[in-house]
Amino acid sequence: MKKLIDIKKKFKLDKFIEILNEKERGSIFDAISKSSNIEIDYYDELHRKPNIGVFFNKVNPNLIYEPLIGIHDSNEDNYFAYEMGLLKINFNQKKNLTFLIKNSDSNAQGNVSWKKCFKENENISDEKLLKIASDELNWDYSSKMPGSEVCLFKKLKWSKDKLKKKFYSSTVKFY
Repeated sequence: MKKLIDIKKKFKLDKFIEILNEKERGSIFDAISKSSNIEIDYYDELHRKPNIGVFFNKVNPNLIYEPLIGIHDSNEDNYFAYEMGLLKINFNQKKNLTFLIKNSDSNAQGNVSWKKCFKENENISDEKLLKIASDELNWDYSSKMPGSEVCLFKKLKWSKDKLKKKFYSSTVKFY
């Protein structure tokens, strides 16, 4: 927890935004490290306790995470979790930015990455958000993927039939 407290004290929101705007995609931990001058990575597990949304909010209250979809699979041989959501950054009263966040974890390996998909102050339609989220899921997993449970957090018009075809398991449960 001390590391998170140090990050919060030294985190510079304007530097973080500048880093995220420099390229199309990257590691969220690299961006936080560069904007706080404190080295962190996935294995620090700061984003797991209690979850990634609380982690972002503890780094800076202007970082608001909204989950879109979560996928989980667990058996005695394998552990897999994948979550996609939006990171909304309110950096003054007139400017807002939104980035797509992907959090993947598989057998003690993982990454939390960001992708620049939206313009400043963009009003994002559900149709556009669904297309981007579907495209990213297909980009990450062009063929089948593990998964036995899928949680659809945001009320987008996901096609459960199309999603079911993405998984090795034919008994995927949706929540």
